[in-house]
Amino acid sequence: MFNDKYQEKLEKDLVNIYKNYKSKYKIDYNYPEKLKKKYFDRDIIHKKVFPLVKIIIKDGEAIVNKKIIEQFKESQDFRIVYKYRMVKKTLEWCKRNNLTVPNTTLHFWITDAYPFYHENYNHFPLFVDSRPQNLNIPIFPDVTFECFTVDKKYSDRCLQWDTTKRIIKRNANHDIKDKQKKFYFKGTDTTRRHNNMRFNIKNWSLTNEINGTILLDAWKNYEPIYKTSEYFYLLNLPGHYGWSNRLKYLYLMKSIVININMKTIMYKDDIIESIDEKFISFIDYIIKPNNDFEYTYTYHMKNDNNFFMSSTINDYIIEENNKLLQFLKSIPSKYNSNKEQYNKMIERNYKKVFKLTDERMYSYIYRSILLNSEFFNK
Repeated sequence: MFNDKYQEKLEKDLVNIYKNYKSKYKIDYNYPEKLKKKYFDRDIIHKKVFPLVKIIIKDGEAIVNKKIIEQFKESQDFRIVYKYRMVKKTLEWCKRNNLTVPNTTLHFWITDAYPFYHENYNHFPLFVDSRPQNLNIPIFPDVTFECFTVDKKYSDRCLQWDTTKRIIKRNANHDIKDKQKKFYFKGTDTTRRHNNMRFNIKNWSLTNEINGTILLDAWKNYEPIYKTSEYFYLLNLPGHYGWSNRLKYLYLMKSIVININMKTIMYKDDIIESIDEKFISFIDYIIKPNNDFEYTYTYHMKNDNNFFMSSTINDYIIEENNKLLQFLKSIPSKYNSNKEQYNKMIERNYKKVFKLTDERMYSYIYRSILLNSEFFNK
């Protein structure tokens, strides 16, 4: 195991979450069944597979229900395959390092969202890829750490994190002077059903509100991630939910990373029902936010089956879009006012992210197994 300050910082949130299960948030062992009922009661007709999956660890081996894996594969969803692979590689790493592995059962939520539709989510260790920072839910490294495609989107050839880092280092343009001083984003139009953020930013670039290249054609025209390094102001934008697995790669480009977070205020009959603070994922354990280049977009939405927005909510969205535009417009002058400081920040963040390795993730997963075994040990 790694026992330095870097690893301690990486695992701090995980340790605190499991401490809370002993005091503030007692575990509700019936939560999976309650969640299952809530999940299928919701009006989502295309959902056929319950995305809670168990990986059982017994006598140093990982076991998962193969029928469930096949159900996910039928929907072209391979995330549980990669999660399972990460756990298996962790156990192999444990054997090489003579580490004792307790029996336990890990629970995974195989979807981009956290299980927001059941109120007891703070009372059960259900591993998610990302969550609002104010919630007591453990985070697991997202599957692109295990399988990232360089050739084309979701191709068969996928690479682990250490290999991906080496490819980026070999191919990226790390010379700040040679980069295009433009905003850049490449992805798909995944925000069109709610705040329309990605389309709006693209439109701002087309109308010269900002100097940028904003491409929403990633399904049709794929480019290797290291091509992103040709630009200096790199946007990390939320998608269907308030996070993106893109963020970790942007820090490896040695450019200014502009991280747009999302805070969600949910309404029921025009009354505030819940508030989700900004989302965090595994990489947020490493990089401390810089307020000069980080913006939290407050998204107002209705929690019902009527997708039509009230005039009040629509006004909020217009206001937030205007704030976001002004924030983006301010970025170049901020950088130019203190280039030396921000160039040091770029280099510092690059080194922090590059220091993260496959083995450090195995150490984090091993810590998860140890902590989880205190509550699930059969």
